[in-house]
Amino acid sequence: HWTGNLQGLWIDAKGNLREDWDAAGNPIPDGSLDLGVDPIVTFFYDDTSGETTFQRRAVAPTDIYGTGSSPTMHPLNELSPLWEAGTALASRDLIANERNIYTFVDSDGFIPFTEANGGKLKRYLDLADPALTGIYDYLDVDEDNRVTNLIRYISGIDSGFEGTTNVRNRTVNSKVWRLGDIVHSTPTPIGRPVDNYDLIYKDDTYAAFYRLHKNRETVVYTGANDGMLHAILAGTFNPGAPVTGDGASFTVDPLKYDPLGPGDEIWAYIPQSLLPHLKWLADPSYIDGNHVYYVDLKPRIFDARIYEGATDSAHPLHDIWTSQMNATDRTLRANGWSTVLVGGMRFGGGSITVTADWDTATAGNEDREFTGSYFAIDITDPQNPIFLWEQSYNGLGYTTSFPAVVKVEDRVIT
Repeated sequence: HWTGNLQGLWIDAKGNLREDWDAAGNPIPDGSLDLGVDPIVTFFYDDTSGETTFQRRAVAPTDIYGTGSSPTMHPLNELSPLWEAGTALASRDLIANERNIYTFVDSDGFIPFTEANGGKLKRYLDLADPALTGIYDYLDVDEDNRVTNLIRYISGIDSGFEGTTNVRNRTVNSKVWRLGDIVHSTPTPIGRPVDNYDLIYKDDTYAAFYRLHKNRETVVYTGANDGMLHAILAGTFNPGAPVTGDGASFTVDPLKYDPLGPGDEIWAYIPQSLLPHLKWLADPSYIDGNHVYYVDLKPRIFDARIYEGATDSAHPLHDIWTSQMNATDRTLRANGWSTVLVGGMRFGGGSITVTADWDTATAGNEDREFTGSYFAIDITDPQNPIFLWEQSYNGLGYTTSFPAVVKVEDRVIT
């Protein structure tokens, strides 16, 4: 099985990775860095067993960097991290605490990926079987049922399907494992603005933006081969003692995020170009070595003054600024600044042709090719992402290149 794991660990002032143990010295996370208790860990790949293991080095109050302790080797499942996103998502009660999964469709824009939007998603999911080959019957024989069942499955619900199904089993230790494998999409944490344009360029407009978000909670953004970019809450970092950092912690504002805690998914995004590929994840043959890449590129995150002049109707983001944002949203983007994420798919999103009624103004079906794409999301307020765009081009192929960001002058038309 290809399962996803994403763990939070401490890094001390010496650059050592550390587990999170409680004050009594038990491998139970307490959310606080204790240099005299939390063990130092180093990861290894064991060629003999073919498994990743880790070395644990005990510490003591008189030897906070563990230089005199004897290391012990342990299997990866004995690690005690601050949090583990895969376990958190598998343990989540999706009835009491629904996931926020979004996608993009042409006529309706940025929409929730829910059963209620099945009619809007139907063409994109590509579950028709006009030749009656039975290729998608693992999601039922009826196309509308297939759409409903696939949306439920991708959302992490493995029950309540319509009709008769035979979807891939992803239950691990009696829990549905919902997080896909993370291979090349390096997890990228972002808290306060970090581009330092106020220091580099003496930009006072950026300084105001920085002050507004200097205590912004840290969120980890990563793509996974479950079709999604995930936003994982780490929390607000509270520095500990000067120099050593002893006593540092992460906390979560309950008024803003309740019932979420560190390691929980805030939201996820499924790029439009991957919608026709989602059906492979539910196919029972997927576990037989037929692994597919989806959102497999490291996200590029940066600060940019993209909303300057957005009140002008000619500005490309005018509609977003005036129609999708309220007064609070605009205040958070001081002087037009925002934090932007640009994502891609690496070897996900291969070319696929979908036959459907794409041109509703004319009768009959048309072919439409879906290829890799890049997408941009405004993550200035991590709890309330604003979708900016998703872009592909004929013949683009795979989006393997890490996005580069350059500063350009305003276009002048003469």
